[in-house]
Amino acid sequence: MARAIFKDWFVDFGPTRAKMECSKPYLAPDLWSLFPDRLDGDGKPEGWDTKPLRFLGETNIGGFWGLDEPQAADDIQFLCLRGVDLEHLRTTGACPEAPIRWGKRSAIEKRPVTDHDVVIAGSGAGPCGRPLWLSSQVTEIGDLPVSYSNFVKRITCPSSAKACFLDRHLHEMRLSGEIWSYVNGTSVPNLNDQGLLDGKIVVVPPDNLLSAFVDIACPMARLFPLLSKAPRAHDQTPLQIAAGDQLFNEQTRHDGLARAWVVRQEKSQWLARQH
Repeated sequence: MARAIFKDWFVDFGPTRAKMECSKPYLAPDLWSLFPDRLDGDGKPEGWDTKPLRFLGETNIGGFWGLDEPQAADDIQFLCLRGVDLEHLRTTGACPEAPIRWGKRSAIEKRPVTDHDVVIAGSGAGPCGRPLWLSSQVTEIGDLPVSYSNFVKRITCPSSAKACFLDRHLHEMRLSGEIWSYVNGTSVPNLNDQGLLDGKIVVVPPDNLLSAFVDIACPMARLFPLLSKAPRAHDQTPLQIAAGDQLFNEQTRHDGLARAWVVRQEKSQWLARQH
């Protein structure tokens, strides 16, 4: 649902086009009134801005992998999100293999994740370019602090609404293959996050409409219950989102070599279309 609404409101500009055609409103009156009555000369809703992704957020401090075991008295455990975990959270609502690592309290406190943040996989054939908005239901899971590995990049936004909006744009770029325009390397792809933030131009609506989008189109993120815990090997804790199957009915993506092969095919097809 979130993807369909995002495309209608912010890509196809459906409500504004409907107003121009004098069509019957298909949204509640308080929502309908938030959309301009016409498109401007550039083909976007009148009054909306055209901005690079950097307008929505800036790359923040890098992540770290931590340690297998504590090495100092102030070392604490934390949940370390990797690129593959971001994909699992988005597609299945679970990240059962997310590792629990050790690190200095100060290092983890330097990297506080909030619902103003989007993380995106920065390396690896499979996960590279896959984003995830860190909604509060993700950042408050379990009893451990949540952080991210050194192969994941974090983009911090001025608001949770802008973070959600940025995540939707990045997700669409990953699905379409456009993200590969900002990936360097072949054997080990690496995301050019600065080129991405400067190079991708998007149409940005007013803040009140972004907030309405989060409230109406993204209930799945708000409905993520706190992740439950159960024993597993080495006294670690699996993380599983307990939500209705109807919300998370996508099949789990192929892992390992199958995943890498599929992504290489996606990249090859995208690059071929550019020539």
